[in-house]
Amino acid sequence: DVRGAISLTRASLSDGHGSPLVQGLDLELPLAYRFGSSPPPMPSEASTPMGLLRIDAIHSGAGTFTGLHLPVALVPNRLILQGDLFFPLLGGGLLLRGLTVDDPFSPRFKASTRAMLDPVDLSLVEGSTRLQGSIGGDLGMVAVDRTGLRAGGC
Repeated sequence: DVRGAISLTRASLSDGHGSPLVQGLDLELPLAYRFGSSPPPMPSEASTPMGLLRIDAIHSGAGTFTGLHLPVALVPNRLILQGDLFFPLLGGGLLLRGLTVDDPFSPRFKASTRAMLDPVDLSLVEGSTRLQGSIGGDLGMVAVDRTGLRAGGC
């Protein structure tokens, strides 16, 4: 069992070649973690001590995302990010709401979230075949693990 708190102030991560991946990372994370056991039932929000994750910028191949501020907790075998994550994508975007990761430090990890796709412009997709139109919708609950991705929405 591991109990305590993690605190980071103005941290950054790079790709090893000097290019920044994450800038302005602040983290206050209360933690209670138990390796090797099954995740417990989902705790109530009132009983979960929440910390805060703040990131000024995340740089990726899809673009730069700024101004991330989310409540976060690490409870026995579960990482919880409350709030919304929005990623701009092809003229639209992907909204993730309430991300939970079971067994985050294990090959048995399983992430789940509610996902909504703002209409993306298919003509912006790179490739030899040009697409037209857009696609979007409520993907419902989405789960990701080592075996694949499952979505229940429409």
